[in-house]
Amino acid sequence: MLVSKNSRQILSLQRDTLKDIVLVALGLFVLVFVSLLIFSSWLAFRINRLKNQTLSVIDESGRFIKNINLSDSSHRDEIGELSRSFSSLLDKLNRYTCFLETVPRMLRHEILNPVNTISMSLQILQQSMSESKADSADSADTLQNIGLTNNAVLQLQLIVSSLTEAASIDQALTHDEVEIFDMAALISEYVNNSQLKHNKAKLHYHGADSGVFVLGNDLRIVQLMDKLKDNALDFAFENTEILFQLDINQGDKAIIRVKNEGQVIPQQRLDSLFQGMMSHRPAAHSGKINAPHLGIGLYVAFQITKFHQGLLKIANRKDKQGVEVVI
Repeated sequence: MLVSKNSRQILSLQRDTLKDIVLVALGLFVLVFVSLLIFSSWLAFRINRLKNQTLSVIDESGRFIKNINLSDSSHRDEIGELSRSFSSLLDKLNRYTCFLETVPRMLRHEILNPVNTISMSLQILQQSMSESKADSADSADTLQNIGLTNNAVLQLQLIVSSLTEAASIDQALTHDEVEIFDMAALISEYVNNSQLKHNKAKLHYHGADSGVFVLGNDLRIVQLMDKLKDNALDFAFENTEILFQLDINQGDKAIIRVKNEGQVIPQQRLDSLFQGMMSHRPAAHSGKINAPHLGIGLYVAFQITKFHQGLLKIANRKDKQGVEVVI
């Protein structure tokens, strides 16, 4: 009886010991699993934070909108090293972007001076030859060549001016003052003045003549209208109407529509019209044959609309008879 009792006690102790070992192992497993889960969640949080911070320094147009300061750059682990690499890369891109933005202004200063000198020299030469009243064929050819050279100089001036305008539009908009003005009166007067300027075109305005007040910069709205008008004139067929329309929707939003009759634009081109340096003007219908078409006008119009907290959309008309711009 004593031996049997001792055996049962020994087996019971072994079971208790085995149970303790299993519980301790299970506890260690749970502790390691929870630790790994917390560690992996922390790593995932840091990686997502690094991704969000990297994306937040660049806006939709690819410009840097704030200083580059990644929070994990001070850590000494692999994510910290990755953050420092991203910071260095973004800083280099920011400096290069700033350099590219200053290039048009430097070009304007460096190119326009000799261009103006060439233009003045050509004008003096053309004037002197006209006053000499030479009727020879060589003189006529020379005058023609001078005229072509003057056109080339004018094109170069327009190119430099367009590049400078596009490069500085964002910075210029940040310094513009806003005030309440009558949008209806502005557009109505603008269309009337544009009709006098383009007497061969058919510009019409539909909407209220006054009483539509908005907060913004009236000079920038005129600049916006200029871009849309030039675009409509270039795409519209001859002797067709270009309609400017102003409406107010139920949410007290001003809606400006510019419609023209002309060729429709393929959808893949519509998606890239606001990127800048993307021109899709048909040569046969260009109202300005000698004017350079860099695709900057719609980019400037898009930035002005964005500054006024608006949306700019270009789509083919539902009747497939032309294009409609909606702001």
